[in-house]
Amino acid sequence: MIETEIEAAEHKDFEADGYKIEDTGDVLRRLAVVRKADGKMMRDGFKTKPDAAHYIATELAPRAA
Repeated sequence: MIETEIEAAEHKDFEADGYKIEDTGDVLRRLAVVRKADGKMMRDGFKTKPDAAHYIATELAPRAA
């Protein structure tokens, strides 16, 4: 039997454009997009970081008028 120690995963994983992607630590909620300015969770339940990053790029990015 082999014992190994692993470090805890970092919960703040990705930051871009005023938002960050965080691991919620909840199996159902998974990854969440959080606004950095006030800590408001914009949406959760993303299965992958690319899915959450796509949400930031398409739904939360400022739009040209």
